[in-house]
Amino acid sequence: MNKPRKTLFNVLVLASVLVIAYFLYHSLSAGYTPKTQTNTQNTSPRIPAPDFIVCDINKKAYKLSDFKGTPIVLNFWASWCPACKEELPAFEKLYDEYKNDVHFMMVDIIDTQKETFETGTKFIKDNNYHFPAYFDKQQEAKYYFAVSSIPMTIFIDKDGNIVEGKLGAMSEETLRSKIKNLIGK
Repeated sequence: MNKPRKTLFNVLVLASVLVIAYFLYHSLSAGYTPKTQTNTQNTSPRIPAPDFIVCDINKKAYKLSDFKGTPIVLNFWASWCPACKEELPAFEKLYDEYKNDVHFMMVDIIDTQKETFETGTKFIKDNNYHFPAYFDKQQEAKYYFAVSSIPMTIFIDKDGNIVEGKLGAMSEETLRSKIKNLIGK
C-alpha cells in the first residue's frame, strides 16, 4: 500500500472508531441515572475505624472494637520519636482529666529495629506514664491506618467511626479542644 492510501485508510479507521464510540457512549449513558444523596445536615460521611489487635504492657491482647461505645483517642508513637516525646506529657495530663469520658489508646509502633516491646515499656515506666499503652507488635494497626509518620492521632466516636485525624505533635490546648469536640463538651 502506498503512503497516501495508507494515510487515508488510517483516517477512515480512526473516524469509524470515533463514530462508534460516540454512539456507544450516548446509548449507554441515556439509561444511566446517577444516584444522588441529599445531605441536609451538611455533615461528612462517617467512616468506620478498621479493627485491629494490639497488646498492653502485660501482653494481654485487645481489639479496637473492645472499646466501642466510648469515644477513643488513638495515638501512634514510638520512644525514639522527638515529636512524640514532646506531646506525650499532654496526653498523660488529659488522660487524667478525661479518662472517664474517653478511652485513650496510646499505640507504640514496634518495628523490632528502632523500637521494641522492651524499649517501649521501659520508656513508659521511666516516664511514669499511666495512660493505657498498647504495642503494635505485628504493625497491624499501623497498616490499617496507613501510618507513615508519627505522631499521628485519630479521634473515633462512640459508634466506632473516625471523626478526625491529626498528623504531627499537638499542643495540650489543641488536644483538649479536639477531645471536647469528640465528647460533645
